Amino acid sequence: MSGVLTGPGGYTIADSDGDLIGGPYVSLHGYVGVPLPVTDVVDPDGVYVADPDGTLVSERLAGNPNLIAGQLPFFLVEIEASRPAAALSYAYGWGAAPWGAVSFAAAATSDAVTLRASDLGYRTEAPVTVYPPRLQSGIQIDARVPLSPQQIGIVYGYGTISLINEDRQYDALVGAWNIDGRTVTIKYGVKSWDDTRGLFDDPISDDLVTLFTGVSAGWLLSEFTFDIQVRDASYWMDRQLQRTLYAGTGTYEGDAELTGTPKPKTRGTVYNIPLTLIDRADRIYQYNDGPGEVVALYEGGAETITFQADTSNLYSGSTSAGQYRTDNSRGLLQLGLDPADNAALTADVIGHFPTAGEQLIAADIVRYLIAEDIGLPSELLDTDSFDAAAAAYPYEAGWHWAPGDRVDGATAVGQCLAAFGAKIAPTIAGALQCIVLQVVAVSDDPVASYDTAQAISCEPRALPADISPPPYRFRVAYQHNYTVQQSGLLDSATAAHRQFVQSADRYATWYDGDVETAYANGNDVAPFGGGLNAEADAQEVADRMGALFGTRRWLFDYTVPFIEGAEREFGDVIVATYPNHAMASGARCRVMGRSLNSLEQTITLTVLV
Repeated sequence: MSGVLTGPGGYTIADSDGDLIGGPYVSLHGYVGVPLPVTDVVDPDGVYVADPDGTLVSERLAGNPNLIAGQLPFFLVEIEASRPAAALSYAYGWGAAPWGAVSFAAAATSDAVTLRASDLGYRTEAPVTVYPPRLQSGIQIDARVPLSPQQIGIVYGYGTISLINEDRQYDALVGAWNIDGRTVTIKYGVKSWDDTRGLFDDPISDDLVTLFTGVSAGWLLSEFTFDIQVRDASYWMDRQLQRTLYAGTGTYEGDAELTGTPKPKTRGTVYNIPLTLIDRADRIYQYNDGPGEVVALYEGGAETITFQADTSNLYSGSTSAGQYRTDNSRGLLQLGLDPADNAALTADVIGHFPTAGEQLIAADIVRYLIAEDIGLPSELLDTDSFDAAAAAYPYEAGWHWAPGDRVDGATAVGQCLAAFGAKIAPTIAGALQCIVLQVVAVSDDPVASYDTAQAISCEPRALPADISPPPYRFRVAYQHNYTVQQSGLLDSATAAHRQFVQSADRYATWYDGDVETAYANGNDVAPFGGGLNAEADAQEVADRMGALFGTRRWLFDYTVPFIEGAEREFGDVIVATYPNHAMASGARCRVMGRSLNSLEQTITLTVLV
């Protein structure tokens, strides 16, 4: 006997006489419900071969491996587009209507539409929604967490979707609509072969699997194709952080020379920040573009100017010589006299958000910086992850951006994240989540386990140069001083404050001499952070980074089929087994990257071991 055939249930196949089938037949998959081209296997007596439940066994002659199982995977995309409202230039009558009569045509209002397409075509159940087969080529989206403390703390996911511009059907859309920052969703499904009707059935919409949710970053239209650039929600981070500018019209809008200058922005508790003079004649300074509180005011490093009162209108009443008044509702203060010559005017302040108010914890500040200052839509922010980070790491912090800083949202948020060793990554649903870098703990339950039965490949990936070889030292800055002063200090400045203002930062340090000895060129990571207020909190961050990267780590691209990896999120803990030095016995890993490839129907999980 040259081989034994098995049926779909794993049964050994026998002919009608009870003899096992052998002879010239090559044992294949034996799946059921296979579309042509196939041939039914018959025994030497000409009897069709069936397994014990009576189902015919078929051999594959050609086609996609998924067809053997009577399944046909497909992809679909949904792309939102918007048309802004347009004012109508009314046509006045002349001849056909009395001169001066206004047209009855209405002005165009804003509108929204969803573009739908699939690679194979798809229809939902009632009510029927059609996804025409216009998706031209494979979809590939790549995104990975930047692991180095020196790298910006935001994951960027990129990709392109190409639609067929059949009969130039998208030409008019591009002229009148836009997709900038609009939602893009990519889903995956499997059609099943129906033997009775001889066709593939579409699955119900609830059975579709969401692979990616992001936003459109722009489009390119040619005669034949309509290419849409895709980003995750970090696209919103490209916006400027300081978008509130002085009008230069006087009082609260600043003197004329400030026209177009960004207003200072302070969030949380900050130290020794420079103040922005907005009204020279009335000696009014601004420390925040929203409410806040002045904790201490320094003239040449000395607290010689004393607090008089807080008011809601600095243009009512007067400020006494040698004192200052505040309008904390607007982030302002007023001096009774100009500061001494060559004496810098600085302050320790607490900056509030205009709407969220006082936020002192680092993770909370990042959350509202993204939601309120950058303006990320609420559905694109995973607030639960920020709440969890704030509860687990309740580090008080603060940051200040002066008018001349002109930072974008990604830079500002990256500064804040670095302070407490965190990153931001998108969920499958599209919302940005907070991931705090840390060792996989024994208490972290894996959400999935993979071995060679699921893994397609496992390829090593290089770690960033500053954490490979392992670092022997991490330094986390805290209590950042925003105005370094080594001269111009008044004699009455305290010794403690004199010492504080002479350097920009203080440092908490993790150090391991054994690591330094073990590696000829071990890393001494450049200092990072600065926003935390307490040394103890900065020390916790340094120790956490040391525990994570102060030992040998490995990074792998672990590739599995869509059906196995579609639900894996950034930050998930999994167990991965593969015949290599790090995974042979099964390794507990954290997912730090995600790449989908529709042509190969795979998802590659970048895992840190």
